[in-house]
Amino acid sequence: AMLGSNCGIGSMDEIIKLNRLCDDLGLDTISTGNVVAFAMECYERGLLNNYPDVKLSFGDYDAAAELIKDIAYRRGLGALLADGVAEASRKIGGEAEAFAMHVKRLEISAYESRTALGQALAYGTCDVGAHHNRCWMILEEVTELGRFDVSLEKAKHVVFLQNARALFDLLGACRFTWVELKLPLSYYAKMFKAVTSIDYKLEDLLLASERVWSLTRAFWAREIEGFGRSYDYVPRRWLEEPLPSGELTGKHITKEDYDKLLDMWYQLRGWDLKSGLPTRERLEELELSDVAYELYEKLKIKV
Repeated sequence: AMLGSNCGIGSMDEIIKLNRLCDDLGLDTISTGNVVAFAMECYERGLLNNYPDVKLSFGDYDAAAELIKDIAYRRGLGALLADGVAEASRKIGGEAEAFAMHVKRLEISAYESRTALGQALAYGTCDVGAHHNRCWMILEEVTELGRFDVSLEKAKHVVFLQNARALFDLLGACRFTWVELKLPLSYYAKMFKAVTSIDYKLEDLLLASERVWSLTRAFWAREIEGFGRSYDYVPRRWLEEPLPSGELTGKHITKEDYDKLLDMWYQLRGWDLKSGLPTRERLEELELSDVAYELYEKLKIKV
């Protein structure tokens, strides 16, 4: 989708060729599709005047293929785009940053979420940057929880899905038997016991996932000065620009609703609402006292 509809390219043959080109060049297809579409929009908005030889438009397969090669070899405009959409938008400046689709400098994957508040929150709070692999929330939102609803139930479901996804990484297990085949999550605890003889319940395993989320958060805070709540927001486009077409034309989520749901999410995680960091008490509850010491005693981080 990122090299197809996201770039205005509808031919399956062309989409397959672009994906194969990325594979051959060692480029991630999600990030590449994101940054190519970003460049196309910059061109159509007249923001690439420093590159007079570049001609890019949505739907132009040939231009997309050439740009992908330029990104891989860091040639011309490709050199600007090779470091990702966040860095490219910063260098271009002006309005470019408003439609650079990333969270924590990771390009957003192919789920338009300006009409799906919970999926937007999942992207915004994702510990690795915006990636659906950490929480695929949009199905429940469309079918059960309401696209625009702000509720504790929705925040709880985001936390649950994020913890479940982290659990698969901890176990080194495939998530698709759960996602696609609907194997109950409790079976992973049974399989864990069968392999290790350790009698962990599902709740014990999900608590380990909670540790992952708080530990990862602490790592961000240690490595990036000023890291916190401001890093958990989705691009301005989703919060300010109405959807331009389709049955939800004219609609978009709001920052006010996003903040309400984000507050609920922090509370469920046991994190400080203002700073967006795990509290000392929560870290100690998770048996991460050494992490609490490093953050609040050694580094003197304030919450």
